[in-house]
Amino acid sequence: MKNAGLPIVQLSVLRPFINELRQRGMDASLPLVRVGLSFEAIADSGQAVHAMVIHQLLENIAGFAEDPVIAAKIGEKLDTTGWPLLADAGVHAKTLGDFLTRYISQANEIASSAVQYLHIEGAQAVLGERRTFEPSIIPAQNDAFMASLAISILRRSVADQLNPSEIMVAVSDPHALPPGYGIMQILKGDRLGFRLLFPTKWLSMPFQWDRYQKVENQEKLAAIQPSELVFGFRQVLRSYVGRGRLTAIDAARLVHMNRQKLGRMLARHGTSISAEIGQAQIIYAKKRLASGDNVTEIALALGYSTPGNFTRLFKRLSGVSPREYQKSSNQKSYV
Repeated sequence: MKNAGLPIVQLSVLRPFINELRQRGMDASLPLVRVGLSFEAIADSGQAVHAMVIHQLLENIAGFAEDPVIAAKIGEKLDTTGWPLLADAGVHAKTLGDFLTRYISQANEIASSAVQYLHIEGAQAVLGERRTFEPSIIPAQNDAFMASLAISILRRSVADQLNPSEIMVAVSDPHALPPGYGIMQILKGDRLGFRLLFPTKWLSMPFQWDRYQKVENQEKLAAIQPSELVFGFRQVLRSYVGRGRLTAIDAARLVHMNRQKLGRMLARHGTSISAEIGQAQIIYAKKRLASGDNVTEIALALGYSTPGNFTRLFKRLSGVSPREYQKSSNQKSYV
């Protein structure tokens, strides 16, 4: 049920900001103390405060981090696939317009500090929010966060069909948006909420929730460091190896990437898809050999048509044949 009365906001919305400060090695408690909040209050899903407290805290965080675009950065990379409202709208929507309308309708059922809307003005659509009160300070960070989040949702929805130069963004302080937004038209708005203007024709574009999730997962993979990428890829491979033949294309699909892109990212860290598949197979094979399993059964589990092909790979990467390795393992177990 929609909250009545004061424009309040759930403190849980602050968690991404606290996590960002911690990732930067900063004491996140300092900006919280200035507005009378604590980690315990933010951890409590039922706690809420007046929207002005949130606005002031976000401005404090930007000053504390010495980063005037911190909120926009957080909005850009926020993981939204787990949001119940988005997921519910996404699984039922057929077009972008359908998706946005369903999401906004549900969001307005629980919001009290602002009303979200989607208007069509001829050839131009307007996505935004209108606050139920006028803030006493310029809500630069809050507007930047909401605008960047909306842009991110829009981008993930239409993927490569989006042309940033056709987007206009209006926020209370344009300086709170990153320089990279320069390809869009940035406008100075009022204190009552952000506006995102784009071609109405986009609303008729087909929408697929699976594609939305895939795009977001690709963004998350692209954002991590190469060493983290390799570690994560290895963990995924070890979970799937042993279920039959695993090609480079199959492996790339497991992490929602194409083979060429994944190959380039791994190459920057001195490895390749085939090398990682080979190592994952060797680790799998060694565990089964140490348990006394048959070489032929292991080869078939890894997708090899004959034990001989598997044996050649194992010897090339391990220096010994599978049977020699198994014999050595058995001898060690008796020592």
